[in-house]
Amino acid sequence: MLQRLFGAACALALLSAAFAHESRIVGESAGTPYMITVGFTVNPAYAGILNGLDLIITEARPEDLEAAGEHGHGDGHAHDHAAAAHEGEHGHDHEHTHDHEHDHGHDHGHEHADAHDHADEHGHSHGGAGVENLAPGLSAQIISPDGQSTLELELIDLGGGRYTAAFVPTESGDYPIRIFGFIGELEVDETFEAYTHSEPGVLPLEAISIP
Repeated sequence: MLQRLFGAACALALLSAAFAHESRIVGESAGTPYMITVGFTVNPAYAGILNGLDLIITEARPEDLEAAGEHGHGDGHAHDHAAAAHEGEHGHDHEHTHDHEHDHGHDHGHEHADAHDHADEHGHSHGGAGVENLAPGLSAQIISPDGQSTLELELIDLGGGRYTAAFVPTESGDYPIRIFGFIGELEVDETFEAYTHSEPGVLPLEAISIP
C-alpha cells in the first residue's frame, strides 16, 4: 500500500521536479536501441528522508543515437544531464557499459506509448515513445555508499515508460543504482552513478536541520 501511495505522489511531484538524471543508450548493436534514464524523485536528496527511483525507458530516436555518436560512444553511452545543464562546472566523465545482444520483437509482453518527449526544464530530451509494462521482467537495485549492502526495489509502472520505487537512504554518500533484466528480449544490466544534483548524491540531514 505504501508503495502505491508513493507512486501516485511521485506521478504528481515529477511534473515539477528539478531534473538531474543520467541517460544511457542500450541495444544499439542489437538493432533495438532504447534509452534508459535514471534519477531520484526528490532532489536534492537527504539522508533519512523518503525518496525514490525515477526510471524512464523509451525508444531511442535517431537524434539520440546521433548525440551518442558525437560523443564517440555506442551501446552503454551515458549522459549526465546535470553536467550538460551546467557544462564545465562538475567535470563528470561519460561512462562506458555494455549490454548483451539479443534479437527483439514488439510482441513480447510490453507496449510502446505514443511518442512524446520526456523533457526537463532545461529542454533536454529523454527519448521517444515510452516502453510500458516492463515491471514484471525488469529489476532495480540500489547499492549503499560502501558497496556492502543492496536493496531490491519493487518497480511501480506509472505509464508512458516511467517507473518508480520508494526507498529511504539512511546515510549521506553516493548510491549507485543498478537496472537489470529484460526490455522485451533485450537483456540489460546497467549501473548508474552520475544522476544526482549534489556531491555527494545524498546529503546529510544536518544540512537542512535546525535545533
